[in-house]
Amino acid sequence: MKKEKAILSFHCGEFGWELLRTAPHVLWTYRKKYNEEVKLIVCSRYDRYDLYGKDVDVFHPFENHQGPDKKQDCFKLFGFSDEDYYDHIKKLKQLYFEKYNIIETICPKIENRKYTQKNQFLQSEMDYNFKPRDDNNTVFNFLYKDNSERPIIVLAPRFREGVPRNWEHWQKFYDLIEPLKSKYKFIICGRTPDVIIDKKNRYQTAVHTRNEWDEDEQWSLVGLTIEIIKNAVLTIGSQSGVPNLSNILGTPTLQWGNEKNAHTKTYNINNTETIFLEDFDFNIEPKIVYDNMIDFLYKKMTKGE
Repeated sequence: MKKEKAILSFHCGEFGWELLRTAPHVLWTYRKKYNEEVKLIVCSRYDRYDLYGKDVDVFHPFENHQGPDKKQDCFKLFGFSDEDYYDHIKKLKQLYFEKYNIIETICPKIENRKYTQKNQFLQSEMDYNFKPRDDNNTVFNFLYKDNSERPIIVLAPRFREGVPRNWEHWQKFYDLIEPLKSKYKFIICGRTPDVIIDKKNRYQTAVHTRNEWDEDEQWSLVGLTIEIIKNAVLTIGSQSGVPNLSNILGTPTLQWGNEKNAHTKTYNINNTETIFLEDFDFNIEPKIVYDNMIDFLYKKMTKGE
């Protein structure tokens, strides 16, 4: 039997690097280079399935990424050696050899600090048009839609153990915005345990993933997050993956951090409206963030949007 031609991709590193680099290059290769005339095999964390979404023919969940010794850094997963990485790619090829003729493998190079090289994939060879599976919208409507028609505001309280860019004031910010709950629906987005949840449980969340891969489930955490952001009026958070995703999807962001140019221009490929507060030590006062949020919402209301 003639084997079908296929592309194989694998990413084990940070979400932001998969969002901005690996996934868009895979989509470009599948859609533009091969005109969707080949099969697409993707190996990644199952909560990220819908970065590839409807284009996927075979999804292979990468499950060897948890544990105290595992740390994501750029394209790399520390605790998963270079030898393990390339051996995993070899085993993937062997696994699908019987059915598919794998004509291209898309896996970031990680040896000799190549895992920090942002430009492994050309910017001209990217496609950021993410197409999550339909069930993501169904789950969004079931869990987060209500009859109040309150505008949605996404909160992205990123936390990473041992990283100095964590914002310590999220709980104070949650307290500040509580009086606005009757007017706006706040939804906390991220992925446990890399997210700071409100200790008083006042806001809906989209942060939990299933404990095990279930191929019958036709939605993912990233797909659900995409649907939430698409239906939101604003995304708020320090510079990180979720605000970057929001800019890609065209939903305005209120961000703070130490890389203004990158997060307002380089990663903002659709030139989405971005309020960026320079905060080099990630210690900006919650009231400043709150005031900028109120200012944005007031201007939006006066424009009749």
